[in-house]
Amino acid sequence: MQLLFFKHGLNAIGNNLNQLAWAANQGAPISVEQLAAIQQTLEQLWHWAKFDSKPIETRKK
Repeated sequence: MQLLFFKHGLNAIGNNLNQLAWAANQGAPISVEQLAAIQQTLEQLWHWAKFDSKPIETRKK
């Protein structure tokens, strides 16, 4: 479940970056709302990676 959240977060960031790049190529100004959405998603992913993830256990031989 956590990996799925992480994947969706990365997809959301990618989608926003693609929209910003397309708009910039058309000469449109950068959307503050899209930048804020990217920042919020990055903060959520950082929180998940820092506090909610568990270390991977490895087998000892």
